[in-house]
Amino acid sequence: MPQINSFSNSLIIIRRRDGGLITLTLSPYPSLLFEFCEKGRWEKAIRLCRYVKEHTLWACLAAYSLYGRELNTAEIALAAIEAADKVQFINYVKELPSTASRNAALAVYFHKVAEAEQILLQARLFYRAIKLNAKLSKWERALELAIQQKVHLDTVLAYRKRFLENLGRQETNERFKKEFAQAGELNWTEIKAKIKAEKEKEAKMK
Repeated sequence: MPQINSFSNSLIIIRRRDGGLITLTLSPYPSLLFEFCEKGRWEKAIRLCRYVKEHTLWACLAAYSLYGRELNTAEIALAAIEAADKVQFINYVKELPSTASRNAALAVYFHKVAEAEQILLQARLFYRAIKLNAKLSKWERALELAIQQKVHLDTVLAYRKRFLENLGRQETNERFKKEFAQAGELNWTEIKAKIKAEKEKEAKMK
């Protein structure tokens, strides 16, 4: 069975079944890109990709920079591979008003929803944590957070009601039935005012 005899930098030597050796040369650029990214030398990483002009290298840079939360580099790399939807997402993240909300959005992008929620709760961004769960249709978790934190219970109920109305469905969840019965009429004006106040507070955060 063929075996790798040695692997150093971009040079690999493979021993064939008959004992003969084959020498192969790999591209040095991926390892060089990784080195730049590990050291946070993003401008050099961009220049390397522009010089090499390989789709796969740009894709690697996009992944590295997203993982490192280097959004400007990620935007350039994603644009280079014509990932328009992801560029749009990066622009959305960059416009978020706080570090916590940006980090949470990136955590969701990497399918780390629990981590995203924890980031928002630690920053006391309760509305965003609740809205995150509502957007993912994790309604019971959204309700649980509102009750635990004693905030935005009416917000959760209003979003839930609008969600069901858009589907043309009636409420069947007993927990929500109970809360709806106790809440009475929902006031969207008051709900929007509370959301606006929390967003204004967030905008003052670093």
